[in-house]
Amino acid sequence: MSLRDALVGMKEAKQDLPAPPPVVPKPQVAKKAMVAAAPAKTVGKSSNPDYEPVKLYVRKKTRKDATRKWEDADGGDFSELVEHLLKKYLST
Repeated sequence: MSLRDALVGMKEAKQDLPAPPPVVPKPQVAKKAMVAAAPAKTVGKSSNPDYEPVKLYVRKKTRKDATRKWEDADGGDFSELVEHLLKKYLST
């Protein structure tokens, strides 16, 4: 058997096989649905209804020094320091 005969035999055998099923495209998931499935994010203070913005006038150096000391001690931000001091003031 020659190489040519073998190739012709393969081509004929291939024609005898049933046709493959048609390719059905996968439905695409909307990006919004994928975002909705993501784990819930922590709500920030600006969007939390329990908080309200307050404007304070504090000297720059005082705020800077107090913020650094508070962050070194407790790792919180300036608003948490102010809340801590207000609660302490109210409890006296």
